[in-house]
Amino acid sequence: MRFPLVLFACISFMPALALAQQPPQVAVVLGPAVQARVADLGRSDLDAVSDTLAREVGRAAQRSKAPISHIDLVIEDIQPNRPTVAQLGRSAGLSPHTYGLGGAAITGSMTVGGENKPIRFRFFQTDRRNAVNFSNWGDADQAFDMLSDRVARGEAPYDDKPWPAPRTAQSLTGTRIPG
Repeated sequence: MRFPLVLFACISFMPALALAQQPPQVAVVLGPAVQARVADLGRSDLDAVSDTLAREVGRAAQRSKAPISHIDLVIEDIQPNRPTVAQLGRSAGLSPHTYGLGGAAITGSMTVGGENKPIRFRFFQTDRRNAVNFSNWGDADQAFDMLSDRVARGEAPYDDKPWPAPRTAQSLTGTRIPG
């Protein structure tokens, strides 16, 4: 008689256990200012950057001890360190060796234990000597890493300082570094 009761108890707790083990859902979309720059930056580059952000934040949420169930992110502004393929194809005078300061601004929300917490995070490199690497999206990747570290700690970073206006398609990437 005990066996059926134990079996019933195990089966009834399985859905709750399955919910607890499901990875948090992470959705990333491009904000209006970034969508306006799709032709400038290139759809494939922006899709890859969005996927990178979703993957990094998703892994961080899984590592977190906080009960994170859902994260919605919007890339409000982004700037590459080097010209994207689309920019190089469109501008004959632009070199792949051109380098500039990049970064990203991200807003959204994170559901932690049923509570919805706003996210407002921004990082743009200000000094080329501090740049992480010279890849196309090095500083944006650094912004994603910094945001992911906060999410892994169960924090929803919120920067309440005013932000400058997002970059436009005229914001060409880069300053030529001699050598």
